[in-house]
Amino acid sequence: MNKIKRIGRLITKSEDGETYQCYIPKPLPPNPPIQPEKFYKLLDKANVSLGELNGIRTNLSNASLFLHMFTRKEAVLSSQIEVDILDPKGKK
Repeated sequence: MNKIKRIGRLITKSEDGETYQCYIPKPLPPNPPIQPEKFYKLLDKANVSLGELNGIRTNLSNASLFLHMFTRKEAVLSSQIEVDILDPKGKK
């Protein structure tokens, strides 16, 4: 393999008597450049939502039961989708 065209480098490291190799990629220049100011409003909204969720979680007596409810609901919906895909006209 042509070493000049590689997009990174392989280095050998040693720690606690163990030797291993690491692949270090070249830094990625963002092209087009990242404009973080475009994301500030969305990040702020996400942070507020996470804070609200955290506040709700502290008021729950048993958070695992709350989570189980949503996991079960997702499983039921997923099963319904699978039935619709396998038997779209509802034939038995």
